[in-house]
Amino acid sequence: MIGTSNFKPQTSKIKASLTAFIFAVCFLRFEVTYATPPPMPVFPPLQFNPPKPTRTVLENGMVIFLLEDHELPLIKADMYFQGGSQADPIDKIGLASLFGETMTYGGSAAHTSEDIEKSLDRKAASIGFSVGLENGVGR
Repeated sequence: MIGTSNFKPQTSKIKASLTAFIFAVCFLRFEVTYATPPPMPVFPPLQFNPPKPTRTVLENGMVIFLLEDHELPLIKADMYFQGGSQADPIDKIGLASLFGETMTYGGSAAHTSEDIEKSLDRKAASIGFSVGLENGVGR
C-alpha cells in the first residue's frame, strides 16, 4: 500500500513520454519528399474553324441565322424573343408562363392540340415554348 497514491501520476507521465517518443519516431523520422510531376507533353497548336452562319433580316425585322449541317437529315430551329415574366403587367402575373404553355400545348383555329400532336408524332417532330424572366425560346 505504500506508494499507491504516487503510482498513478507516474504512470501517466510515462504514458505521455512514451506517446511523445512514438510520435517522434513515426512522424519525424521520415523525410518529407515531394513527387515531381512528369513533363507536360507538347501539343500542336489547335486549329479551330467554326462554320459561319448566313444572316438574313426579314421585312418585319426578325433576324435569322442559318447554319447548314448535312451530316444528319435533321432540322432544328430555335427562336429567341425578347420578353418574359418580368414584363408581365402587375395585375396579370403569370401571363408569360401561360403564353409558353398555350403555345406548346394549345391548338389553333383550324387544328386542335391533339391533331397537331398526332401530326408531329408522325414526323418524329416536337415543338415547345418556354418563357423565362427576360426572354422566351421556341423550339
